[in-house]
Amino acid sequence: MASSHAQALMFALRMLEHQQGHECIQQTGNKEQKVGIAHDRDALWLVGAREEAEGVQTLAGGLEALSLLKKQSCQPTRIVLIGPELARTERNYYCSAGLHVSTVDCTLEETLSEQPASHECRSWLPLPCCAFLLNSGLGTRMLPVAGPWLPALPLLLELQVPVCLVAPSRIESAGEREILVGLLGARALTRIVHCPCPAYGGASAVAGCSNAYCWWCLGVASQVRGGLPEVRKHVEERTRTAARLQASSWLVAAQDAWPQQQVALLAAVELVAGEECVARRLRQGPGHRALAKLCQVPHPEVAAGARRCRTLVALWGEEERHSSEASKSRRASALAQKVQGHWHEPLCLPRPLAA
Repeated sequence: MASSHAQALMFALRMLEHQQGHECIQQTGNKEQKVGIAHDRDALWLVGAREEAEGVQTLAGGLEALSLLKKQSCQPTRIVLIGPELARTERNYYCSAGLHVSTVDCTLEETLSEQPASHECRSWLPLPCCAFLLNSGLGTRMLPVAGPWLPALPLLLELQVPVCLVAPSRIESAGEREILVGLLGARALTRIVHCPCPAYGGASAVAGCSNAYCWWCLGVASQVRGGLPEVRKHVEERTRTAARLQASSWLVAAQDAWPQQQVALLAAVELVAGEECVARRLRQGPGHRALAKLCQVPHPEVAAGARRCRTLVALWGEEERHSSEASKSRRASALAQKVQGHWHEPLCLPRPLAA
């Protein structure tokens, strides 16, 4: 039986290829050029894949339905799962008559970098005909979730292949569109469409549902990198607003998160940890206790982020104490001057009556 991911991918591919009422047109000068799958390339890239989701479904045969993509060819459909939450890098992760799946257990930017560690997989890594982001959380536009994606976005769009974003809610799809089209200059190929085969449950679900909406875009290389600072600023401002309300609950949630999520959550809290309204709450209660525990975790980057947050809270406390002492001193000085001035006022005696 096809997995929910396979069904969502098949639906999205049909939407792009056959357009189903949506004009997938790219304006090139005065010409209109149809945009579809780049058949001179070889693979579908699933970016941000995770072992407990896409990995498990692959090994269970849940992606076999995608072998129908090349039913008229003797070649199997090639899929590459890319993400730091995969268990391993393996060229032949799953193979059958009609499907060949490879995995790369690192981020997209690491995969495409010139670092020696990426050279081995790049020697056999097939080029993508299109790429998918499944329930990435980018559309939340919150630093803890969207932040780790930001370095990958220019690279993803500069591949110059259609990119499909599948999200658990229309709100997240709209957020993805604002970032990629509004701020990074990507070209929208379709509108946001409800997916008829959503999945239920799982870590990426919103209101119990994932794979609920999808849409396609295409990167414009000349505009991508210039917009990344604006994206980061936009995400940080939205995160500051949310963190002022949720800093304590984010720290509590970070205790049970994996290290990359912990680093992202702490980075979000750090944005506002020195502000009065947040620092007051983090000096006691669940947030204070969670921060103390995060300072003791063995992961050095997590512990360092927690200590920076705690330092900002402590600095605010010191400033508050000094401010309070200075205020008390100023009040005492003013009162002393007032008393002293009153004490030395000349005594006004009534003039004697005329004789």
